[in-house]
Amino acid sequence: MTFLSSPITTPNADGGDLDIEELRALARMLTYARQSAADLHLETAASCIEMALRSVLQETSGMIEGLSAHTISAALKIRAH
Repeated sequence: MTFLSSPITTPNADGGDLDIEELRALARMLTYARQSAADLHLETAASCIEMALRSVLQETSGMIEGLSAHTISAALKIRAH
């Protein structure tokens, strides 16, 4: 898929495509997984998932529209640390 053929992708630094919708879906999934790990007192797993979520949030460069309030809240808490 190229940048010109899809309105929901933007070129990344490597010349590839960055699908924002996929990154948003991944952020939602990671937020759920992190919360589940925290609820089960799996601190190591929650920490690893949080690192993955931070990476996804860096890729989106703050594009948080379209995410749920829970995901946005989690993202803002992570960025504050």
